[in-house]
Amino acid sequence: MKTISTYLSAVVLLLTMALLSGCEGEKDLIIIDELLPIKTSTLFMVGDATPAGWNINEPTPLAVTEEDPMTFVYEGELNKGEFKLCIQAGNWGNPFIRPAVDKTEITKLGLAEATFVMYAGDPDNKWSVAEAAIYRLTFNLRNWTMKADYVADIPEAPKTPIETETLYLIGDATPGGWDQASATPLTVAADNKYLFSCEVSLKADGAFKAFMVMDDTWSQDFMHPAEDPCTITKDGVSDPNFKCYKGGADTQWKIEDAGKYRITMDLKAYTLKAEYLGEYEEPQPEEPENPKDQEPIETNTLFILGDATPNGWSQDAALSFTVDANNKYLFTCKAALKAGAFKAFMVMDKDFSQEFFHPLTDNCQITKEGVADPNFKCYKGGDDWKWQVVDEGTYLITFDLEHYTIKAQYLAPIETSALYILGDATPYGWSLASCVSLTQDAENKYRFSTTVDLAVGEMKACLLNEDNNWGQPFIHPTVADCAISKSGVANPDFNFYAGDPDNKWKVTEAGKYTLVFDLQSYTLQVTVAE
Repeated sequence: MKTISTYLSAVVLLLTMALLSGCEGEKDLIIIDELLPIKTSTLFMVGDATPAGWNINEPTPLAVTEEDPMTFVYEGELNKGEFKLCIQAGNWGNPFIRPAVDKTEITKLGLAEATFVMYAGDPDNKWSVAEAAIYRLTFNLRNWTMKADYVADIPEAPKTPIETETLYLIGDATPGGWDQASATPLTVAADNKYLFSCEVSLKADGAFKAFMVMDDTWSQDFMHPAEDPCTITKDGVSDPNFKCYKGGADTQWKIEDAGKYRITMDLKAYTLKAEYLGEYEEPQPEEPENPKDQEPIETNTLFILGDATPNGWSQDAALSFTVDANNKYLFTCKAALKAGAFKAFMVMDKDFSQEFFHPLTDNCQITKEGVADPNFKCYKGGDDWKWQVVDEGTYLITFDLEHYTIKAQYLAPIETSALYILGDATPYGWSLASCVSLTQDAENKYRFSTTVDLAVGEMKACLLNEDNNWGQPFIHPTVADCAISKSGVANPDFNFYAGDPDNKWKVTEAGKYTLVFDLQSYTLQVTVAE
């Protein structure tokens, strides 16, 4: 018993000392100021210097070494360009491994024991490969260092002559911009199927590359300059060599001197020649087609979208037009437009590959005075010209799909102290001397209302009720025969003008209704009176 008692006392003493030691340790925080190893089984490179380019879904992998599971190596070609590293593919929001100093250069002289950091977001530091070559990159995830060793020059691959019947230039230096459908075609030589040339005006500070097939995608082979930057001046091209590949570094020919050039591409020697021919010539727009020679556009739907519209460039939220009951080619829409651009389309296909309505010149202005040029074209691809809203405000936009014209009427708030309705649907018929008066809202001078018995028939509204003054402006619905029933009004929008078209509201169900006209938003609200 004495032995057991002694043993228990020793245990209690040890437990007490441990508790005291733990309490004492809590007073002093242990701070680890060393970098913790990055534990991962995968590591990737992404960037235009790497074989996979900026494809985050299939970046270039590094291999873990047999000697150390925390050391990863890549040995292979690096293009002139930039790169950074990630431990997971498919997400730009994840943390990236980056150089501690942005644009840390990798050259054939190598890079020894450079530190790196790891974080998400900005600053977006990247390594910069200054000389294309075969390198061995070693990343130590234990001590957060990397090194780059030059291995060899990239062997020049044998050049197989490129077989194609078509070749095009594309880029913001060219007249057609980055639209494939408007790319500049080159013509094959009569005596050499590998020699293509064209004469083209090229803009300064722009760029271009070349492609062979109009496929409406960017996944095909493109022809790129072999060196970056590669410039074109009046003296010619800085490096005549090019490469042809899919993906990879998106190098382009840069234009330093604007002008008209003859571009010649040799698809056997893989070279490009640029001959300066003279001053830059602004491309002339095509002559507008005569609307009488164009077939009317058949559609049941019409929409506009753009940053001038309330919902921007979203097709799902594009503003819809209403077709006129008496003219299937006349479409109208009342919209509050901001300073900005818009274009029109007929079918929601979500990929912007459908036909669009465009003005005949880019940035065709819409102001309070109307649209600068009423004519438009309808086409797929080509020049992506848009209407440009200069004066913000509410507009009534009308497209005539038979004559290929657009009308933009600025709807200024209607100033008046009196408003009336008349017509055979109203109690007093078509008499201007005794039409129905509406009441002006005490808190909103643009809001007028009345509760009235309406018969089956037609009506419109006016500001004056002077007998026989039919030459004054009237308030009309934006579409003819706009129905009023116990379900409300078919289209709330109205317009204010004198003359034709003499659109009217058409009451299809007799009853007592409350009518509310808003002379600022140009809308009519109709409800059944209780």
